[in-house]
Amino acid sequence: MEKAVIKNLESDSNEEINVMFNPSEYQLVSYNSWYESPVSQGKPSLNYGGAGGRTLYMQLFYALEASGGDSESPADVSVEINKLQNLMEPGYYGDEKKEFRPPYLLFTWGSFTFNCVLKELSQRYTSFDETGVPTRAIVRVAFAEVFTKGSAV
Repeated sequence: MEKAVIKNLESDSNEEINVMFNPSEYQLVSYNSWYESPVSQGKPSLNYGGAGGRTLYMQLFYALEASGGDSESPADVSVEINKLQNLMEPGYYGDEKKEFRPPYLLFTWGSFTFNCVLKELSQRYTSFDETGVPTRAIVRVAFAEVFTKGSAV
Protein backbone atom coordinates (compact mmCIF):
# COMPACT_ATOMS: atom_id res chain seq x y z
CA MET A 1 0.00 0.00 0.00
CA GLU A 2 1.34 3.44 -0.88
CA LYS A 3 2.38 5.79 1.92
CA ALA A 4 0.39 8.85 2.89
CA VAL A 5 2.11 12.09 1.90
CA ILE A 6 1.92 15.61 3.31
CA LYS A 7 2.96 18.14 0.67
CA ASN A 8 3.83 21.75 1.44
CA LEU A 9 2.04 23.59 -1.37
CA GLU A 10 4.02 26.76 -0.74
CA SER A 11 7.54 25.35 -0.56
CA ASP A 12 9.89 26.41 -3.34
CA SER A 13 11.41 22.91 -3.21
CA ASN A 14 8.03 21.09 -3.42
CA GLU A 15 8.67 19.63 0.03
CA GLU A 16 6.91 16.33 0.67
CA ILE A 17 6.81 14.44 3.94
CA ASN A 18 6.11 10.73 3.66
CA VAL A 19 4.59 9.31 6.81
CA MET A 20 6.62 6.50 8.34
CA PHE A 21 3.59 4.24 8.87
CA ASN A 22 0.16 4.82 7.38
CA PRO A 23 -2.52 5.63 9.95
CA SER A 24 -4.74 2.76 11.03
CA GLU A 25 -7.73 5.10 10.79
CA TYR A 26 -8.66 8.74 10.34
CA GLN A 27 -11.63 10.85 11.32
CA LEU A 28 -13.28 13.65 9.32
CA VAL A 29 -15.35 16.09 11.38
CA SER A 30 -17.75 18.62 9.87
CA TYR A 31 -19.73 21.26 11.72
CA ASN A 32 -22.26 24.03 11.32
CA SER A 33 -22.26 27.20 13.42
CA TRP A 34 -25.31 27.91 15.51
CA TYR A 35 -26.05 30.74 17.91
CA GLU A 36 -28.73 31.06 20.52
CA SER A 37 -31.33 33.79 20.64
CA PRO A 38 -32.32 34.31 24.27
CA VAL A 39 -35.98 34.27 25.17
CA SER A 40 -37.67 35.49 28.32
CA GLN A 41 -39.24 32.10 29.03
CA GLY A 42 -38.61 28.59 27.83
CA LYS A 43 -35.78 27.37 25.68
CA PRO A 44 -33.78 29.68 23.42
CA SER A 45 -34.11 29.34 19.69
CA LEU A 46 -31.14 28.32 17.57
CA ASN A 47 -30.19 30.29 14.49
CA TYR A 48 -27.97 28.97 11.73
CA GLY A 49 -24.67 30.86 11.50
CA GLY A 50 -23.07 29.11 8.52
CA ALA A 51 -21.11 26.03 7.54
CA GLY A 52 -17.65 25.35 8.89
CA GLY A 53 -14.80 23.57 7.17
CA ARG A 54 -13.92 19.98 7.89
CA THR A 55 -11.14 18.82 10.20
CA LEU A 56 -9.12 15.66 9.56
CA TYR A 57 -7.79 13.88 12.68
CA MET A 58 -5.35 10.96 12.81
CA GLN A 59 -2.45 9.44 14.69
CA LEU A 60 0.88 8.87 12.99
CA PHE A 61 3.37 6.34 14.31
CA TYR A 62 7.13 6.79 14.19
CA ALA A 63 9.67 4.10 15.05
CA LEU A 64 13.38 4.32 14.37
CA GLU A 65 16.02 1.90 15.52
CA ALA A 66 19.64 2.75 16.19
CA SER A 67 21.28 3.57 12.87
CA GLY A 68 24.36 1.43 13.48
CA GLY A 69 26.55 4.02 11.79
CA ASP A 70 24.26 4.56 8.81
CA SER A 71 24.24 8.35 8.49
CA GLU A 72 21.20 8.22 6.15
CA SER A 73 18.98 6.80 8.90
CA PRO A 74 18.49 9.08 11.93
CA ALA A 75 18.56 7.39 15.32
CA ASP A 76 16.39 10.12 16.89
CA VAL A 77 12.70 9.98 15.97
CA SER A 78 12.28 13.69 16.80
CA VAL A 79 14.29 14.54 13.66
CA GLU A 80 11.40 13.19 11.55
CA ILE A 81 8.70 14.71 13.77
CA ASN A 82 10.34 18.15 13.54
CA LYS A 83 9.54 18.10 9.82
CA LEU A 84 5.86 18.14 10.80
CA GLN A 85 6.44 20.73 13.52
CA ASN A 86 7.98 23.04 10.92
CA LEU A 87 4.69 22.98 8.98
CA MET A 88 3.09 24.91 11.86
CA GLU A 89 5.58 27.79 11.61
CA PRO A 90 4.17 30.94 10.01
CA GLY A 91 5.85 32.70 7.14
CA TYR A 92 4.86 35.08 4.36
CA TYR A 93 2.79 33.24 1.75
CA GLY A 94 0.18 33.92 -0.88
CA ASP A 95 0.39 35.41 -4.36
CA GLU A 96 2.34 38.45 -3.19
CA LYS A 97 3.89 36.88 -0.08
CA LYS A 98 1.87 39.25 2.14
CA GLU A 99 -0.11 36.71 4.15
CA PHE A 100 1.61 35.85 7.45
CA ARG A 101 0.45 32.32 8.30
CA PRO A 102 1.57 28.67 8.21
CA PRO A 103 1.72 27.10 4.72
CA TYR A 104 -1.14 25.45 2.88
CA LEU A 105 -0.72 21.68 2.62
CA LEU A 106 -2.08 18.77 0.64
CA PHE A 107 -2.59 15.48 2.48
CA THR A 108 -2.81 12.56 0.04
CA TRP A 109 -3.35 8.89 0.71
CA GLY A 110 -4.37 6.77 -2.24
CA SER A 111 -7.35 8.51 -3.87
CA PHE A 112 -8.11 10.62 -0.76
CA THR A 113 -6.85 14.22 -0.94
CA PHE A 114 -7.35 17.03 1.57
CA ASN A 115 -6.31 20.69 1.11
CA CYS A 116 -5.46 21.91 4.58
CA VAL A 117 -3.27 23.57 7.18
CA LEU A 118 -1.77 21.76 10.15
CA LYS A 119 -3.98 22.97 12.99
CA GLU A 120 -2.76 20.79 15.86
CA LEU A 121 0.28 18.59 16.55
CA SER A 122 0.71 16.54 19.72
CA GLN A 123 3.86 14.43 20.23
CA ARG A 124 4.05 11.49 22.65
CA TYR A 125 7.42 9.76 22.92
CA THR A 126 7.07 6.11 23.93
CA SER A 127 10.50 4.46 23.64
CA PHE A 128 14.09 5.57 24.14
CA ASP A 129 17.56 4.17 23.56
CA GLU A 130 20.04 3.64 26.40
CA THR A 131 21.15 7.30 26.24
CA GLY A 132 17.61 8.68 26.42
CA VAL A 133 17.22 9.54 22.74
CA PRO A 134 13.60 8.95 21.60
CA THR A 135 13.22 6.10 19.10
CA ARG A 136 9.41 5.74 18.98
CA ALA A 137 6.57 8.21 19.08
CA ILE A 138 2.87 8.66 18.43
CA VAL A 139 1.94 11.97 16.83
CA ARG A 140 -1.66 13.16 16.87
CA VAL A 141 -2.44 15.67 14.11
CA ALA A 142 -5.45 17.75 13.12
CA PHE A 143 -5.62 19.24 9.64
CA ALA A 144 -8.13 22.07 9.03
CA GLU A 145 -9.58 22.18 5.54
CA VAL A 146 -8.81 25.23 3.39
CA PHE A 147 -9.97 26.23 -0.04
CA THR A 148 -7.23 27.61 -2.23
CA LYS A 149 -7.07 28.62 -5.87
CA GLY A 150 -7.31 25.46 -7.93
CA SER A 151 -8.39 23.21 -5.04
CA ALA A 152 -11.38 20.93 -5.40
CA VAL A 153 -14.49 21.92 -3.49
